[in-house]
Amino acid sequence: MIIYSIKKKNYYTELKINLDLKNILDTVIIDDKIYVSHYVDTENCTFLEIYYAKISEDLNFKIFKKFDECGKLGAGSGRMQKYVFNEKEGILLSTASLQQDAADNTAQDDNSIYGKILFIELESGNYKIFSKGHRNISGLFVRDDLILATEHGPRGGDEINIIEYGSNYGWPKASYGEGYFKKIDYAKSHIDDGFVEPLYAFVPSIGISELIITPENFDNKWKNTAVVTSLNGRSIYVLKFQSEKLNKIIYFITGKNCRYWCFKKI
Repeated sequence: MIIYSIKKKNYYTELKINLDLKNILDTVIIDDKIYVSHYVDTENCTFLEIYYAKISEDLNFKIFKKFDECGKLGAGSGRMQKYVFNEKEGILLSTASLQQDAADNTAQDDNSIYGKILFIELESGNYKIFSKGHRNISGLFVRDDLILATEHGPRGGDEINIIEYGSNYGWPKASYGEGYFKKIDYAKSHIDDGFVEPLYAFVPSIGISELIITPENFDNKWKNTAVVTSLNGRSIYVLKFQSEKLNKIIYFITGKNCRYWCFKKI
């Protein structure tokens, strides 16, 4: 049993947790339960799992979904969001491709869970491939039927994608980035090879991370705006969309310009 402390105002409440937190990838709260994407390392494989617990001071996690496919180079991504698909409540779960460059084809293989976004039904635990051709999704946002994802490219070529069911986003065949360890001629036009073009590609990459959409009642200036964090640049990017459909980015700002433009009226 591991005991952690969470500060509440001027006092602490001890939470009893029966799960090793060091291997957690993401969390999502649905009703009165918290779901945790988690991985387990064995001698030769990494296995992806989802646990759940009823929210209380005693978080007794139980297994919700365990995948038996061996990830030989570890697990990444693991982003989760609540989603309703075909009138069934469930979780969208992103999984990373197993290679940095184009050494394997798991992201295109329908028999593999890796390099995908999966939809997992809450009631049954059954899952299906929602989209494929992903390298490493680091941010996932859902609002009604709109799904946005931020994705690490190889050297250069980070992406923001609009995710739609049944779509293929091209990895490892297409990317606006380049190989890390060797020269790889990725297709630059996704659409020419039947893949979905990114909504926006950062070339060079910014080390893209989480993405949120500012609430409509936050401030008029921030309407139809996304906030994106950057690992490599250690910056916050503010992206302005054309409309509430969030399907076209007009411009983005960061750095000292953002400090002036973004916050002077707030």
